Amino acid sequence: MANNRSGEGPVDLNADPNALGSIHVKSVKEAAALSQYLPIRWDELPKLPFYSRLVGYDDSWYRATIAMSVIGMRSRAQRMLSQEEVQILANMTAGLTTTMSYEFPVMLGTSIFLERRTRPTFGFPFYKPKEGFDPNVFPTKTSRLIEGPMARTAWHVFRFSMYAAASHFMLRTAFFAYGTVANSYVFDRDPRLANLRTSLKSALAAKRGPDSILKTAERAASATAGARQALETRGRDQEAQQRGVLPDQQQQQYQQYQQYQQYQSPPQQQQQQQPQTQSYDDYSAGPDDDFYDDASPVSPAEQRRRSSWKQQPTSGTGEGTAWDRLRSPGHAGEKPTAISQSPPGQYGWEALRKGKSPPQPPSKQDNSNRPTTGDYTFNEDEEEKSYARNQAQKDFDAMLEKERQGESDRPSRRW
Repeated sequence: MANNRSGEGPVDLNADPNALGSIHVKSVKEAAALSQYLPIRWDELPKLPFYSRLVGYDDSWYRATIAMSVIGMRSRAQRMLSQEEVQILANMTAGLTTTMSYEFPVMLGTSIFLERRTRPTFGFPFYKPKEGFDPNVFPTKTSRLIEGPMARTAWHVFRFSMYAAASHFMLRTAFFAYGTVANSYVFDRDPRLANLRTSLKSALAAKRGPDSILKTAERAASATAGARQALETRGRDQEAQQRGVLPDQQQQQYQQYQQYQQYQSPPQQQQQQQPQTQSYDDYSAGPDDDFYDDASPVSPAEQRRRSSWKQQPTSGTGEGTAWDRLRSPGHAGEKPTAISQSPPGQYGWEALRKGKSPPQPPSKQDNSNRPTTGDYTFNEDEEEKSYARNQAQKDFDAMLEKERQGESDRPSRRW
């Protein structure tokens, strides 16, 4: 039996598991006294080493540790533990306590080794004295409590205690971690503790209450819905891009770009058409009245009189000399139909008309790949066209020779 806080009498731990909360333990001896009310076979548990009493691991502390471990597990499970479960838990706690007791000899041996190794330099854990250190004075030069050989001994004892403290901290942490991991492994995989693990989960869920479970489910559902919505939105965007349908923001930007292009297009077209119009005006402009060809055999008065004929469209009954027709834009290649529209009856050109006409100016694509001479493009590979050109040149030379001699193709003309 165990005494409760109110002092009403002993508490039967086997009969009333809910009475565990009313137990009040003031010392290790009282906790050790509770172990006699637990169904534990002490002779089957691991024994403490012989030196355990030197470091505080006596029998009372050993029993108190095991009893509090079993009682704590019964309180968390909110049910009575079977004798087998109590024995397994007691064995696990006893193993952890025994493992922790092995830390003392390991710590002692480590401290002695490190102190002896750093004795020539009077080294400390993670620290080495400077060159000005005087081991014959303890603790400092200003406050000389001990001097001489006793000071050196004091420094060695102090260094050993520092190594023992550092070793104890690190080794105790390592041993406790090892024992805890080993017990957790046994507790999670021992089939004899399956019911106890289920009881612990049920008690934990009941302690949290239905509200916490509902909130957890709501958070999980909200996270799932958010992830599903994000995936659906991403899928719609990808499908829209594959179909060529842009999102709303991109669609608005595209419409603004089209409006900007429509606004900018007309001025650009006018700028492109302006040079063409000016070129056409220059082409259609008539010859200047003050300009006369000095190389022409025709007199200036005759050139002035016939300048109007050059500005009019060429007809089948055209007027003018062969020199004028030669200098006309049509003959120069700008209007290919001028040759066929020259006045009939002219010597040389009439023969050319009856024969094969000279080659017409080729297209822009042909001109880029053919050699040019003046305003006409000739193909040297065609013998017939070459013959017609030579014959026309001969007729033209003969006509000029006749005009120089005073012969004219019109009876009323005079020099």
